[in-house]
Amino acid sequence: MLVRLLEGETVVLNCQESDKGTVDDVNGKTIYRTYFSLDKLEMKRLLKSEVVSVRMLWSIGYEDYDVNELDFFINQLKCLEQVKQ
Repeated sequence: MLVRLLEGETVVLNCQESDKGTVDDVNGKTIYRTYFSLDKLEMKRLLKSEVVSVRMLWSIGYEDYDVNELDFFINQLKCLEQVKQ
């Protein structure tokens, strides 16, 4: 996953578990369950800047997604840091 920050910088996150996806026929969506690990440098970069878009790299190509909650990573990482203390 490539995370594009407001300043134009990109953070590359590596998927830690593959998932072929589960089709939700009722809602017309495919759900993928996986996770991405973050090292300290990636966390620091995501805490400092808002995210404007995400590019998911799939086995047959990629797709870009706009982000509606630009401060998502900032809020979530701050919350996780509080839990650790």
